[in-house]
Amino acid sequence: HVNFFITNLSYEHPEGRQSAINAVKGVIEKFPQSYIEKELQFLMVPISAHLCDDDRQCRGSAKAALVSLLGRLDANSKEASIVGTMIRKWISSPSTELRRTGTGALAAAAEVEALPVKTLGELMTLACKSV
Repeated sequence: HVNFFITNLSYEHPEGRQSAINAVKGVIEKFPQSYIEKELQFLMVPISAHLCDDDRQCRGSAKAALVSLLGRLDANSKEASIVGTMIRKWISSPSTELRRTGTGALAAAAEVEALPVKTLGELMTLACKSV
């Protein structure tokens, strides 16, 4: 059922995407921790795609959903390591869009301290160099 909402993140009209983002955020906030950890990448990638490539309201909602998702992680967990690796790949990409997405995801991770301080520092340095 969550797949329905993830699919609708690509809905034609901003209002539909906004509703889908809010539904996914509800899933993130209410589903068990084990589900969040298991489906981390399934949830994070499509949400992150809306951090830079959508209308203003959807971008804000995507950031709020990503903050909720990353806020559920322990900074020293295997899942946080996966997040760090994803952000590093995005920031290091030759694609401007992926670098912007990585920077947005990094900001969300920093906001909720989802990654170890050392990793956050390394990623911030990398983000500054990629500008």
